[in-house]
Amino acid sequence: MRTKQSLASLALLLVAPSLMPVLPADAAAPASADAPSANAILRQMSDKLGAARNFSFKVTREIDSGQDGGDGLPAKAEIAVVVQRPDKVVARATSPGDVRHLYADGKHLSLFDAQKKFYETVPMAASLDELPAKLASIYGFTPPLAEFLISDIYKDIVFRAKDVSYAGTGNIKTGFLGLKTVPCHRILLSGTAADSELWIAVSDLLPRRWTATVKGPNGNVGITLDFSHWNLDANTTERDFVFLPPEGAARIPMRTVAEMEAAHKAGK
Repeated sequence: MRTKQSLASLALLLVAPSLMPVLPADAAAPASADAPSANAILRQMSDKLGAARNFSFKVTREIDSGQDGGDGLPAKAEIAVVVQRPDKVVARATSPGDVRHLYADGKHLSLFDAQKKFYETVPMAASLDELPAKLASIYGFTPPLAEFLISDIYKDIVFRAKDVSYAGTGNIKTGFLGLKTVPCHRILLSGTAADSELWIAVSDLLPRRWTATVKGPNGNVGITLDFSHWNLDANTTERDFVFLPPEGAARIPMRTVAEMEAAHKAGK
């Protein structure tokens, strides 16, 4: 059934449409001969986020694939994430007519579509460092913005990138009407699956933008993530990460990768 299959990709669809625009960056200054070390900046960013025990942030995402969203994903999305290390995360995506949630409390994972009122809760004993690989292995997807949940972002980035280089500085305009300017380091990351550019604020070494070109057999897909509302000392409680299905919600089984492969072979 399509409903069952849709739960397997619900975490991806959490990145729901948003009316917030992606504000342009100012023209970037090229790197000089005595440019800072890209690896050192990435490590500092990683260490800062890895040391945060309770934190939250928001992301506005835009996909440019020549088709709306590509692969069934909304073209624009806004997602809010709250993290409590070592094993808890909740993500909420909101758009006109669409609200979706992901909960992980260290013992279970829950996905909930608030509009359709269907959900699933499965056993998932995993730390945030273990969660992306475990979900990918069992259910074929990873949590939204998984790179920023793990404790060593640097290790994950340099593992995936063939080359890391410093591309100079640039300014990102944020706030109401884009009146606030945030100077950023620009880090270029080239890899087999994607080429990307990570903008890290000079002032606090937190991510402000990540643009990527994902390479695919049917053409490339451009993705822009704009980060905001960083709080590295968020006020969280254990209850924030526990999903309680609302009255009238229907529980829909979520297929594992093995079950979907078996169904495919059987022609179901």
